[in-house]
Amino acid sequence: HGSRLPGTSAVHRVRTKEVEGRNCEIVIKWNRMGQDIPGETRAVDAATAEFNSPFMEFSLVLELRKTRFESPGRLLTHKPLAIYVPRKYIKGEQLGRRRHKMEAILRSHDDEISIDWNRNYAVIYEWLKGIDATDACRENLLSNGEAADLMDQAKADLDRKGFWVSDNKPQHIIVRPTEDEQLVKDRDGRFLYGMVDFELLK
Repeated sequence: HGSRLPGTSAVHRVRTKEVEGRNCEIVIKWNRMGQDIPGETRAVDAATAEFNSPFMEFSLVLELRKTRFESPGRLLTHKPLAIYVPRKYIKGEQLGRRRHKMEAILRSHDDEISIDWNRNYAVIYEWLKGIDATDACRENLLSNGEAADLMDQAKADLDRKGFWVSDNKPQHIIVRPTEDEQLVKDRDGRFLYGMVDFELLK
């Protein structure tokens, strides 16, 4: 019940099994901690940027979501649900991990959090309804200029909350079309948007 989503990482959209007449849409993304950042990821600080561990990623996203209680404005994101760790062991080198990067990650984590060099990890998020800004441009719901402004707005909104993302791009900005082929706007008349993909959130 899943489909591969575009991008440089292994990410899938999945419909869960029906339970008591209900199911939900989730996103499963294999974590890339310890790996080199590919050029097509377009990280602005590619020389120093590092992929978050799944635990650091969830910690930062939860902190970001809680900022609505601490300062004006709310940043919408997809909801973190779980970290999945398969039983199977895989050599860290086969996962593309660099030992010095993994050692730095281990030093940055609390002793209570165990990270295994030879285990794969996946982050699971609730699906955020809508389409990304690139698809919105393709469907003539956003002009290129509006998409660029939305990117700047998202970057500024993150900055006001004390966060930033190394690979800020339109595929990570989700907007919601209406039945009359418009995009939903907030009370201030700006396009309502949410953010996804936080493996390079700082």
